[in-house]
Amino acid sequence: MNSFFQTLSAIALIIVLMSLELKPKPKSRRTAPVKLHQEFEDEQPIKQD
Repeated sequence: MNSFFQTLSAIALIIVLMSLELKPKPKSRRTAPVKLHQEFEDEQPIKQD
């Protein structure tokens, strides 16, 4: 029974970790282009000067 609960807890941990890993990925993908645009906006005035 102990091994059964250990496998259940391991599977639950994996599911939680997977859900946590999957959630930040879309956020990082969305923020990545925004950061690039902010960098270009910061670089443009420097290049114009």
